[in-house]
Amino acid sequence: MADLLSQLTDNPVRFPDLCLSLSRPLIHLLAAQLPHAPAKILSIGSGSGLLENALLHVTKHTCDLYGVEVSSAVNRHLPEDRLLQVAGTGLLHPDAIFAELLMFVYPRQPSLLASYLSAFSHGMLEKVIWLGPRIDWPDAEPLLSAVFNHVEILDGPYLPEYELLVIAKELKTVARPSSN
Repeated sequence: MADLLSQLTDNPVRFPDLCLSLSRPLIHLLAAQLPHAPAKILSIGSGSGLLENALLHVTKHTCDLYGVEVSSAVNRHLPEDRLLQVAGTGLLHPDAIFAELLMFVYPRQPSLLASYLSAFSHGMLEKVIWLGPRIDWPDAEPLLSAVFNHVEILDGPYLPEYELLVIAKELKTVARPSSN
């Protein structure tokens, strides 16, 4: 992992087994957003685990980060004990109820984001990080805005022009019916 991190510069770089472009400032920005253990973090659709392992390395394993993926065969970077599996692409991992942060990197289906938000926004969830193509943001924005009070687009030279980093936090409160 140190080799990968040494390849990073201040400008975004593409890696063959990751959709997202990586840069040193992006990794540090993301690492600063991660809560420390015992708070649980799930990266939904972690793929090769490259980003997740880089974050574990940079945070010196002070965060409790797990990748969620359909098949362990695509994982090449994340330690096996940090990989959680689901039986199918649209299925949710039940441990998300305990996650304070969910991270979605290049999510292919807005319905998966919607399902996670619907199922787990009443659990421990406090924040969502969404990283993906700028062109996909119009599908994700209303889903996150419906659940969170603050949805912030962080735009900068640490990502190429066609990618976005979004941080959603402060869950909206839902009025509960009185028991009278």
